[in-house]
Amino acid sequence: MKQFKMEENIIGLLFALIFALIHYFFVVRAMYFPPVKGLPLDFGVYPFDAPLILVYNLFIKKASLSFYRGFFTLFGTLMYLAIGAFIGSLFDRLLKKIKEEEEKEKEEIRL
Repeated sequence: MKQFKMEENIIGLLFALIFALIHYFFVVRAMYFPPVKGLPLDFGVYPFDAPLILVYNLFIKKASLSFYRGFFTLFGTLMYLAIGAFIGSLFDRLLKKIKEEEEKEKEEIRL
């Protein structure tokens, strides 16, 4: 198994953090502290957590408001962390390949 090295995956971690913050500001904060009086509870859930709505409706028939908030807070943040880490890892790989190509070119120039 490959060992995780933070310095090689810094962009993936950064993207994961940015995506989690986006989820926090647009969904979690709006659920717990609505910015406008009268704003529906699921204002941010429908556009941002659409895949989780499907899972929630399939498996959970009746739940309390606190469970609803907790479900979308926890699993939505985890979903955005995973998406951000995936996209960031793609950038990490791309930068690694670019760096390797540059090193090959420098090596060819030396010869």
